[in-house]
Amino acid sequence: MTLRHRTVQRTGCEIHYWTGGSGDGPPIVFTHGATLDHRTWEPQIERFAARHRILLWDVRGHGRSIPNRTPWSLDAATEDLLAILDGEGIERTVLVGQSMGGNLSQEIVYHHPGRVSALVALGCAGNTLPLSRRERLQAAAVVRMLPWYPRKALIRQEAKASARDPRVREYVLDTASRMAHADMVAVMASLVGALHPEPGYRIDVPELLLHGEHDRLGNFRTAMPAWARRDPLARYLVVPDSAHLANQDNPAFFNDAVLRFLTEHGLDSPKD
Repeated sequence: MTLRHRTVQRTGCEIHYWTGGSGDGPPIVFTHGATLDHRTWEPQIERFAARHRILLWDVRGHGRSIPNRTPWSLDAATEDLLAILDGEGIERTVLVGQSMGGNLSQEIVYHHPGRVSALVALGCAGNTLPLSRRERLQAAAVVRMLPWYPRKALIRQEAKASARDPRVREYVLDTASRMAHADMVAVMASLVGALHPEPGYRIDVPELLLHGEHDRLGNFRTAMPAWARRDPLARYLVVPDSAHLANQDNPAFFNDAVLRFLTEHGLDSPKD
């Protein structure tokens, strides 16, 4: 299907986004991971647009939303998305985020819970979960190391870890290569800095938490089950035969799981 391309001017950056769909279900916003772009969600477009109004976007400093002329921060990117939603007249939406996109979506849930119907988080850290001393030290070490890590090696390692499908790895190489090294470092450091454990906090909207069976990035294997136990409306699933970009490695499983989840919570408009 053809998506409508739109832009919005924000401080230091022109944000590009795409809308489509004609279904009766609630709107769905798809947010990609670090160094990627809206094409991450190509395997989802046709299926979801038949049942929902959908919105995809390139987060500032990524894809078509380059250049970003201000220091990158998750807060700024979150405000960008809220501005897009306001401009599109979307009061309440389902947020679907992969990796960084899941972190960004969680910040909207935390600060603006009334804007969110449900959260689907794929392969991302829990922003508000407690961190062990070891996890805090590891996160600090990553931030210190990133500025000195060779750019080409970082991109190659990211592509290899992101997917099992060679075509998806090529996509990651393409998108990551378009980013300046300084921007890449700033994004990843900002994500680490955005973790803010909140004792006693619970997310009260329906949540679907997923990671790939072969995802070796982050602490998802241990953190996501704990996350699901914490929140009353959360469900945890492992996507088989997939790595970090599980929605691209195994789109059939991912699409079915998300639509089934939405149906269970009265947030889908079945057409097949």
